This record gives sequence, C-alpha cells and structure tokens, in this order.
Amino acid sequence: RNLTSLKKNVANLMALTEEEMQGSRDNFWTKTARINADLLVYLLNLLGGKVRTFDENVQIELVTRYADSWKQFGSARELNSVIEQYSFLAAVLRKPKYDATRKTLEQIISALKAVSQGEDLDTQLTAKEINTKKG
Repeated sequence: RNLTSLKKNVANLMALTEEEMQGSRDNFWTKTARINADLLVYLLNLLGGKVRTFDENVQIELVTRYADSWKQFGSARELNSVIEQYSFLAAVLRKPKYDATRKTLEQIISALKAVSQGEDLDTQLTAKEINTKKG
C-alpha cells in the first residue's frame, strides 16, 4: 500500500518536472529533477521486486544524463550534490539482497566523480565494458 502511494507521488513528480522543464530549460536543478524522478522509478521497481538491480543500460543512461546536464548548466558544487545523493543511497542499501544495486550505485558515483574531474564519459564507458568482460 505504501509503495502504491509512493508510485502515485512519483507519477505526480514526473508531471511536475516536465512542466518545470518547459519554463526553465537552462537550469541544472530543473534538468536533473527529471533524472532524479526516473531514479526514483528505478528504485521503486527494485524495492517492489519488479527488478533485482539496475541493468547496465540504466546505469549508462543516468550517468550520461547527469553529465550532459552538468556540462550544460552545472557547477562542481552541483554535481557533488548529485554524487552525495548517490553515496547516501549506496549507504542506505546495506542489506545483502541489495549488494548488486549498491555496487551499481558505487559505479555511478565513480563515473560522476571522473566526469567532474574532466574525464571523457565515452572513455569511461569503454573501460567499464572492458572491465565487465574481464570480470
């Protein structure tokens, strides 16, 4: 029941972010609000048992969208806020059943930190694919 209520709230949030984006396209927080709403949907699906973890495409999508938003409108402080948000989520998901999700969140954190230090996102994604094939 609580999950259903949360899903309705997230649906409302998605509508609000779309509306806000129409009037403020050049604002980092407006642009990332939609990404955060999508993250909530992924987390609700995870917590609701619909998925076991984020697949790699979701991870790449989130990192790419945050990086694009940051490059267009953001500051280091703003991107660090996103990184701190993910760090909090990784810290909260400590139960063994969330190990894979926590590792994915940690990979997103690493990718965002690298982006904030000027690393090329395409290089990171290629390296991640190579490391995934090795491991």
